[in-house]
Amino acid sequence: MHLLFSTKFVPYMVGVILHTFIPARGFNAVDFIDVSIPSELSPTEMHPTVRIAHGVHETAEHLELLRESLNGAGLVVTSGESVRDENTAKPSYDVLWVFEPTDMPVANEISPGRLLNHIPGLESITSKTELAKLVQHHHFSFAPETWYWHSGQEGSLRSLEKMLQNGNRLPLLTKSSNHGAVRLVSGNSPQDALGAAADLLKQGQLVQARVAEPLLVDGVAFDLGLYALVRPAPSSGSPALQADLFEDVLLRFCSSPYSAFVDASARAEDAVVVGGNYTSPWEMPSLVATGLGEGGTTARDALQRHLAGRFNSIAASQMWEEMESAVKTLLGAAMPAVHAQATAYLEKGHALFELVRFDFVVDEHLKPWLVEINASPNLRPTSAALAHGGAPFLPLCARLASWMASVAQAAKSPE
Repeated sequence: MHLLFSTKFVPYMVGVILHTFIPARGFNAVDFIDVSIPSELSPTEMHPTVRIAHGVHETAEHLELLRESLNGAGLVVTSGESVRDENTAKPSYDVLWVFEPTDMPVANEISPGRLLNHIPGLESITSKTELAKLVQHHHFSFAPETWYWHSGQEGSLRSLEKMLQNGNRLPLLTKSSNHGAVRLVSGNSPQDALGAAADLLKQGQLVQARVAEPLLVDGVAFDLGLYALVRPAPSSGSPALQADLFEDVLLRFCSSPYSAFVDASARAEDAVVVGGNYTSPWEMPSLVATGLGEGGTTARDALQRHLAGRFNSIAASQMWEEMESAVKTLLGAAMPAVHAQATAYLEKGHALFELVRFDFVVDEHLKPWLVEINASPNLRPTSAALAHGGAPFLPLCARLASWMASVAQAAKSPE
């Protein structure tokens, strides 16, 4: 039985493993594999159950498309604030989907052999603060400089102050460590911006340098999300992580044309920050002109064609390769934490996986900058135009549901 995501990428093994990422025992490789799963599963009398625990501060609304896909794949779905079904005395499910990694029960509180949607330890890259620490520690060059509050922060603030001596430009963004909106740091002068940044850091917010010269399509800035299905992989030696990248990407454009010189007004923010009501690829003439939506042309295909025409196909392909390399590097960097925290779950016979989204901003030289990694990424459109197009969420949820059903049904099948 095939157990991995379908992807268009050519399969390859990681050729170089950075020794600083390898614990004495544990996860020591990142493997991108190209295999397929059946798009539809045969009906079965065994109906695995899925519990969606969306937490106190969320609703199951953002997972409604996944829920429908799970039902279509033959799974019985219940949802609520907690991991416990309100109609049963104790947790009863074959698959558990929790919104926040911190909501995952400890290994011995779950009946053995369950499929769980978080990999303990992967928060070392999906937490924005932990990611910033990791990038700083390893001096990764594919992420913009990010500041977070810690002892000795005064030195970091000096580097911030130096950065802000660029006239009245405000190249700083602020975000929370977990989910939340990205905002411009306000201030009428570099010194005001520095003070605002320091206050935000003390409140637990992160401050990140904005990519100064973002790549524009039709004069509009955008970000690009790569969805990856990550899971521990069995191996003859130490266990490894393997990941499969979904074949399409999430392209989100700002709602206003880009301007390099901005203040902190809402209008200016819309020009440099992708908000909830973002513009979809189907509203960008240059992408529509490539055949987007016709004959199976995805947003990734359309962007590749557009960039190949603007630059050249080699440079455009190199951009995707650099993104994949960053994904592999970061998963490798997460392995020590995953090994330390996930082992107890694996020893209980649980199958672990995590759907994450790697968000990039590409600059005008086609260099991708990783800006954050999202655990429990949104699986429904928040843009009206994107909802009309339906991609990439419909095929993503359908594939994910089929994979989850195949694993859960295999676990319930008699030996």
